Amino acid sequence: MPANPALPDAFYGVLGFHVCGPRAVRVDMLERLADLIRSLLAWRPDAANPAAPPRGATGDGGFRATPDMMSILGCSSNELGNVLKAL
Repeated sequence: MPANPALPDAFYGVLGFHVCGPRAVRVDMLERLADLIRSLLAWRPDAANPAAPPRGATGDGGFRATPDMMSILGCSSNELGNVLKAL
């Protein structure tokens, strides 16, 4: 949800949210996002077992935003970028 800048971050924390730039995100949704990202960061191509990379994996320790990430947070790609920058 959009974070109200007039409210202190502690207010959101008591409710189980973390302020990430212009959005307040439930902590459990941030954990789910981290799980998605962690698996993409860990994926590497394997010559012995050639398989298509998972959607969003770059194979070099990076990742690209996916619709699943935006869906978890209920936001657009621009808003996802702002959340990731804030984290």
